[in-house]
Amino acid sequence: MSSAARVQRTGRSPQAAAVVVASAALGLGLASFLTTAKRMPSTGLAAAGALLVLAAAALAIARLDATVTLGMATLGIVRVEPGPPDLLLGMAIAVTLASGRVTLRRTPRDVLTLSGVLLALTVVSLMPARAMGHAVAFLGITAYMLLLGTWLCGYVDRERRAHLVATAYVAGATVSAAIGALALLTPLPGRNVLLLGGCCRAKVLFKDPNVFGPFLVPAALLVLHDLVAPRLWPERRGSKVAVLVVLAVGILDSYSRAAWLNLVVGVVVMLLALALRRRGGRALGVALASLALLAGGGAAVVAATGSASFLQ
Repeated sequence: MSSAARVQRTGRSPQAAAVVVASAALGLGLASFLTTAKRMPSTGLAAAGALLVLAAAALAIARLDATVTLGMATLGIVRVEPGPPDLLLGMAIAVTLASGRVTLRRTPRDVLTLSGVLLALTVVSLMPARAMGHAVAFLGITAYMLLLGTWLCGYVDRERRAHLVATAYVAGATVSAAIGALALLTPLPGRNVLLLGGCCRAKVLFKDPNVFGPFLVPAALLVLHDLVAPRLWPERRGSKVAVLVVLAVGILDSYSRAAWLNLVVGVVVMLLALALRRRGGRALGVALASLALLAGGGAAVVAATGSASFLQ
């Protein structure tokens, strides 16, 4: 048997397993919706949903990279579940796994094992659940998120795709952070929807500031690292500084201690990694200078909004 045939043969099992997991996640999501919904959706709403699913499937088949890019750019729109990014990325996952255009070989085996253990434990946790609909919904979300992370490892198989995914995510996060800051600083139309209770804490198109804030943290870390070691956006230092300030202000404006702690831990780990690198002194200096700039920007926002007492 040739090596190509062996590769093709061994690739079928994880592909089939991934399709089964994806189908199970979609089924669980539908079951949870029907279980927790107070009433069945109207015929018009159901028809509109079916059309959106068909449109997302057609887009994923015809323009896979555009579908993933749009899905990553809209990650901050989660007023309802499943939201636009779930529809787009879910269809991209289903289409690529069913057609064999993306494999799971690039995902580390340890990650797959731990994900399987977590999923199994989540299933076991359903047994004593009192609100089975909510428990099934939690299981469906967990399965979908594990599948998305695993799938992204296979999808990002070239530099162009890495650039597309990172740029789309950072752009969407930056826009979301900017809207949150404007809602706090100005009488922006719709600010009652964008702020928690119409006041004090930004949540934008999330349900909770404690989700909005952590959503921005990986984007800020990506931009900070690219300032220190340019690879994704090598020629845009000024733009990266501006984006980093906006993201930091958005994280601050969420007033989420979880988000702040996430950012601190991420930055500390990054600084330690830079310090251990060969000739990492200059990179460490750039990172520290960027952090000083962010601290100054945060202090200015707190002063401008009169939020010092609220921050305390």
